[in-house]
Amino acid sequence: MNNQKIRVAFNGFGRIGRAIFKLLSPCHDIDIIGIQVPSLDKAKDLYHRAHALQYDPYYGCWDGHRADSYEQGINVDGKKIPLLLTNEFISRWAILGGADILIECTGKFSKNPNVLRKQISFGTKKTIVTYPAEGVDATIVYGVNHRSYISRHAVLSSASCTTNCIVPILSALTTEGNLQLRECMGTTIHAATTSQDPLEVLNQITDHTTGASKAVELILPHLRGRTQFFSKRVPIASVSCMELDCIFDERPSIENIHMALKNASEGRLTGILQLVSVPKSADSSGFYIRNPHSAVINTESIASSSERTLIKIWAWYDNEFAYSCRVVDLVRHIALSEKWIERENNDFIPEYIPRPDMSA
Repeated sequence: MNNQKIRVAFNGFGRIGRAIFKLLSPCHDIDIIGIQVPSLDKAKDLYHRAHALQYDPYYGCWDGHRADSYEQGINVDGKKIPLLLTNEFISRWAILGGADILIECTGKFSKNPNVLRKQISFGTKKTIVTYPAEGVDATIVYGVNHRSYISRHAVLSSASCTTNCIVPILSALTTEGNLQLRECMGTTIHAATTSQDPLEVLNQITDHTTGASKAVELILPHLRGRTQFFSKRVPIASVSCMELDCIFDERPSIENIHMALKNASEGRLTGILQLVSVPKSADSSGFYIRNPHSAVINTESIASSSERTLIKIWAWYDNEFAYSCRVVDLVRHIALSEKWIERENNDFIPEYIPRPDMSA
């Protein structure tokens, strides 16, 4: 039996980084060895990093855990974790002994992930990039293609939160439903992100680009040339919604669509895709805060045109929390594949927040 812990480090510690940290930190098989962040005033920055971890303005207090600062980093439940300044990162990394998995959360390497490969020479075995990136060894949407991971993959992308919402749905329709998708167009009504201008976040709905089509067709190559996606950003903190308009060769009924999604959600995509039944008048984004599923479909909102030539599906997703859950799932899958942990070991259980029973 392997008693060694998986050494995990973070590059970047924004909202996604902190969400993943909170999920991994309580796992007995995980040893978080360091966090790299830029900083001008180290003492002040350490305090604010610890405070942001303990008290999230959207998700609330990190109940059951305590985070505060010390002279070199943050102290979480009695474990001291060093924060490394950007200009120290490479040299200090070697001193710390490297990491089994580096979680890259800065968003800075989408065009040049080869920079991350340099970490391998400092002992890092695997890097998970928490956004779409060119030139990675594999792009993984957990639940759909995670079994394509092989040991020689060193730098992986976990795609985007939107791609993680779309792919399981289309996969379920074309696999469990055995439907031939002719065309799919969709729009994500996406919560604001820290990359936006503060005034834009406060009071505007804006157009934004999305690379979801490229990513979806990378994961589901049989849909190449058949998808197109758009994005609108809205002034809320989290939870987004995906509107999909699909045309199938078979002209399926709503019942056919429902059955395909139900079979996938209760089988291959358990924990990834969820069906709920909520009156449309009562459905709202707040209902899905901290829901760990990549896509949550209210069956009351599935609609079709009169001749069933067009099917409309709405899917909710907590673009921060659910996405972070998939990154943790990928960490676990890599650890199992590399035999760093054993399958019968139940210590690696992320703290997914229980949801009310809303099953359709």
